[in-house]
Amino acid sequence: MTSLDSAFRLAREKLQRGDFAAADLEELWAQVRPQPQRLLYLYALQPTVRASLVAATLQEQKAATHCQIDPLAEDLPYRSVLEAMADGWRVIHFPDHRAPYQEGRLDMLGYEFVLEKYGA
Repeated sequence: MTSLDSAFRLAREKLQRGDFAAADLEELWAQVRPQPQRLLYLYALQPTVRASLVAATLQEQKAATHCQIDPLAEDLPYRSVLEAMADGWRVIHFPDHRAPYQEGRLDMLGYEFVLEKYGA
């Protein structure tokens, strides 16, 4: 059961007992209100979520955030797409399988996965 499921179950119980208050409503709203969307672009050696990554970039809704891909960066946030998924990221775009990745080619970083997460 998710924390949201638990929050609504508790709210229903409080409502039935007559204990539901404005603070309870605010707590529910805090859990369901829209959160900023974050996008994570991950570039993998193969078109599978288990493949090693070669590059990554994070795009956030902050004015000062730049979406820059650095294929030479040594510190990637995750080792694979699967690892990012385990950290709460959702895959919203899988790579196109028509073009194979070839090391040394400048026109392609690898297989591009796009993931999203809401909130900070």
